[in-house]
Amino acid sequence: MDKEIQAALTKLTAALANNELIKNYQQVKRQVDQSEKLAQLQTAIKNAQQEAVQAEHYEKPAAKKQALQQADALKEAFDTHPLVGNYRAQLLEADDLLQYVTNLIQQEINDAIKEDTNASKN
Repeated sequence: MDKEIQAALTKLTAALANNELIKNYQQVKRQVDQSEKLAQLQTAIKNAQQEAVQAEHYEKPAAKKQALQQADALKEAFDTHPLVGNYRAQLLEADDLLQYVTNLIQQEINDAIKEDTNASKN
């Protein structure tokens, strides 16, 4: 890769890493990853889903229905947890920033290609 391009990528990466939106997202992600409560909920959801699959396998519709209801209730508890809501909001903001940067780079490249094409025609 061209040294100039590599330097620009390094500068862009550093700028993104120091951006407040990205820092906020990373902080919330660490909190989610370290949350025992969320880990317990995830494990309980997986267990309830496995129980539903086993109940279906052994043709126990009442047990399957109960396991699915339990999984749904646990998933609701997970989805409405404040950390999960904050994580999703921060993720959307960080994603919007990255999409903006990506679109800006793409536009710059397209403009440069058009300039080169127009210059070579003249």
